[in-house]
Amino acid sequence: MTFKKILSGAIAVATLVTSVGMFPVSAAYDVCDVNRDGVVNVRDVSAIASYRAGNVYVPNYNQLDADKNLVINSMDEQRVLAEVMGWSYHSVYYSKKNKISSQAPAVSSIDYDNDENSMAEREYIRYSYKQQKVLPNYKLKPSTTQLNSLNSVDSRAIIGADDRYIATGSENSGVVFIKIGEDNNGTGFIVGDHQIATAAHCVYSNGWITPQSIIAYGYNGKLSNTTFTPVEAHVPKEHKLDKDHYKYDYALVTVEEDLSDYVHFDLGTSYSMNKTNCSNIPIYVKGCPDEAPGNVKNTDDSLYTAEGRVIDCNPLLEYGTTGILFFDTDTSGGESGGPVYTVTKNNVNGKASYTYTALAVFHGGITNEFNMGALMTKHLIQFYRDNSYANY
Repeated sequence: MTFKKILSGAIAVATLVTSVGMFPVSAAYDVCDVNRDGVVNVRDVSAIASYRAGNVYVPNYNQLDADKNLVINSMDEQRVLAEVMGWSYHSVYYSKKNKISSQAPAVSSIDYDNDENSMAEREYIRYSYKQQKVLPNYKLKPSTTQLNSLNSVDSRAIIGADDRYIATGSENSGVVFIKIGEDNNGTGFIVGDHQIATAAHCVYSNGWITPQSIIAYGYNGKLSNTTFTPVEAHVPKEHKLDKDHYKYDYALVTVEEDLSDYVHFDLGTSYSMNKTNCSNIPIYVKGCPDEAPGNVKNTDDSLYTAEGRVIDCNPLLEYGTTGILFFDTDTSGGESGGPVYTVTKNNVNGKASYTYTALAVFHGGITNEFNMGALMTKHLIQFYRDNSYANY
């Protein structure tokens, strides 16, 4: 039986179990006891899965970070399940450039993002490509359901030399080329069996933009012969009101075709994502630039990537920095909507695998200074993973 099937089965069992009572805050916990009930079992796997699906509220969500790498993603479910099953487990951040693995440092203080803690609802606008008409707006409000047992405890920017290179690897099959116009294109990445994440400005700019084509990439970073049929586009209403409100520059495109055979990017909610804590964590951006390194036109629309790091900057005082991830990974026009992600190398009972976790949706940057993306807070995870309005 595969690890994925065991994980699914454990979560299914856990959903039948009600949450337990409060547990003393002062008690010492196993890191895998994320619901703080004094025992590590499938309830803990379920707690992480529920949070990641957008249907449970966890004010101190760093408790769910079982592998202590500053991000809550599927690796935390696997870490807990490994302990439940008595398996050996290890995961580290991996640099594809240097072939070096590194562990995130332990942190003594937690830096939460205000958007992650906000319970404010967000309104979305949507358009049907099939019907060629605007559909009614809708609102998504983060769940107020809380696990009883969870207690409170402690545009273009090339920075320096252009380090981008032709992308290779399995995660390429999770990226798509979005042809917007004769001289414009964007990037998207697969997050569900019919769902593609991209930047809002790739599908809405003073009106709805109908993609001329959406094409899958192959492992070699070249366009394949597979195209997808768009059904709907969804965008935050705030983007329509102000296209420069960068934290709202994210969108959902649904397609007719079943994407289950393609790589799905994991979605990870981060905390304490700052330069001090993340200096050894490689941050990647993958997309289709208009220009390749050397100011050469990317004539065959090849996929490029680059490795960088999280940076601390506060240049956007007009909107603040909440809900935005800043990094120094090289990019250029056309990569908008691509994944800003990490690579995690995992080992379960001696079997190695890789996980690609999107921390943000790439927006753009300021020339020679920084790049930025809409941070993957619970609002975005709910939008992509628990959105009953997403039709296909």
